[in-house]
Amino acid sequence: MLRKLLGVAGAAFLFALALFGVAGAADLSAPFKAPAYAPPPSNWSGFYLGLNGGYAVANDPVNQALTGILATTPPSQLNESSSVNTRVTPQGGLFGGQLGYSYQTGHVVFGLEGDIQWADQKDTACGLSCANDDGAIVALTAQQKIDWFATARGRLGWANDGWLLYVTGGGAWGGINATTATSESGLVETPPASASNTTSSIKGGWVVGGGAEVRIAGPWTAKFEYLYMDLGSISDALTRAPALGGDTLTTNSSIHDSIVRAGFNYNFNWGGPQAYTY
Repeated sequence: MLRKLLGVAGAAFLFALALFGVAGAADLSAPFKAPAYAPPPSNWSGFYLGLNGGYAVANDPVNQALTGILATTPPSQLNESSSVNTRVTPQGGLFGGQLGYSYQTGHVVFGLEGDIQWADQKDTACGLSCANDDGAIVALTAQQKIDWFATARGRLGWANDGWLLYVTGGGAWGGINATTATSESGLVETPPASASNTTSSIKGGWVVGGGAEVRIAGPWTAKFEYLYMDLGSISDALTRAPALGGDTLTTNSSIHDSIVRAGFNYNFNWGGPQAYTY
């Protein structure tokens, strides 16, 4: 009986060894599975700093008026008018930087951002006159130049899969130069003469817009943004010499700027890559 039991136990042991060998061989034949890399979480909370560049075009209504001797009896070169409405469109490139802070809860991102831009926007338009009659030129012009601007804005966005779409708005300030100029030449009764006056000031206003930001590598993100900025109005006056009429030429204009820019940010709160998972 004992001999019979030992035979059954031995057979069971040999069967178990056979099963173990088959399972081991199957496991060894399975392809090796490399550890999967988990990207860093899309968390937009924290401070960020960046640079940007773009282009801006203003669309600014201008009123130019004469007061004084020639205001009531203007010569024909002034189109028999002492006031005219026109428009200047200062446009040019811009470059600057931004600093901000974001806080994310769920998909919603709240933030504050400030930026300052160097701008190269300039345009000159005919005011009351740009007449050229048989070589006689009477030019009364208005010029506007935007040298720089800065904004302080709130941001409200929706984040998903490394993307952030947002709207933004707040206060804006800019350095504006308004120039009123007059030039006369080729007139029989007067010698060539010209004069100009420039008023420089820092104007304040508001700005609204929106944009998109996306993670590109590690702590770096890229952004694209549109802003509409209103900096109020500016006035400039030129009192001309007696040889030019002795009157006062006044230019009033507004500043409405459309801004398109792209840039990148460095996010200080980025935590680096996560651990490998298997």
